[in-house]
Order: sequence, then C-alpha cells, then structure tokens
Amino acid sequence: MPEIDKEKNNVLLFAYGTLLNKKICQDLFGEQPTVLAKARLHGWQKITREKYPYLVPQKNSSVEGTILQLTKKQLIIADKWEEVPEVYYRTPIIAEKQDQSRVTVWVYLKKHI
Repeated sequence: MPEIDKEKNNVLLFAYGTLLNKKICQDLFGEQPTVLAKARLHGWQKITREKYPYLVPQKNSSVEGTILQLTKKQLIIADKWEEVPEVYYRTPIIAEKQDQSRVTVWVYLKKHI
C-alpha cells in the first residue's frame, strides 16, 4: 500500500494530469497540496483524449509527474474529482523519485480503455 506519513496522516498520490494544475488544486482543496518530489512511472504511457489524460501500460515508456502529499480528506475530494469508481479507479503503484529512490504511491487509472 502507499506510504502514509503517520505523524501528519498524509498519503502519497502520483499526479500526471489535471491535479498538476495549481488553480484546480486550489479550487478543489482550498490550498496547494504539498509536493513531495518530481517522479516517474516506468512501464506506462500517458494518453490524452477529450482533454483528460489517462495511463496505459507500455513497455519501455515512462510517465513524468509529481508526488503530492494529501490528507485523507483531500484524497476523498480527489477521488470525487476523478470520478472514482465510475471513470477512474485508484490503485497503488511504485514511482521513482528524481533521486532514483522508489516509493509506493496512489495513482488514478482509467476504468475502461
């Protein structure tokens, strides 16, 4: 499961699309979430159709994004924004940070491709 900062009760989310937009985050959460690190997911490709991106498995590809630290309340808000479980689902995945360390994070994947 994704790592949790037990002291702050935060969870880690890999953002690769609309949640990278500061205005959207401000509107959704009422503040900017903490950015943990720039990161990438290996073995995935980002595709954008109808202005919303999603990931598909793709050998020898990677997707750049950002690891956000969200409170559990913010994660629930993000789930609603991503239309979980109708359009996307949230699943754990291993991301590689810029320092090449690996961390388990949540990521949103499209339900039906």
